[in-house]
Amino acid sequence: ALVDAPDMVRGQMNFKRLVLTDIKIDIPRLPKKKSLIAAMEAA
Repeated sequence: ALVDAPDMVRGQMNFKRLVLTDIKIDIPRLPKKKSLIAAMEAA
């Protein structure tokens, strides 16, 4: 799986290392970096 976040470089990660969480962020389909960071910090 490709994993991407504002504070890390996009990279490949094994599915066995991924875990679902209760965090849910409502963002538009193609958010700008600034609005994505604000939404992640608000959640």
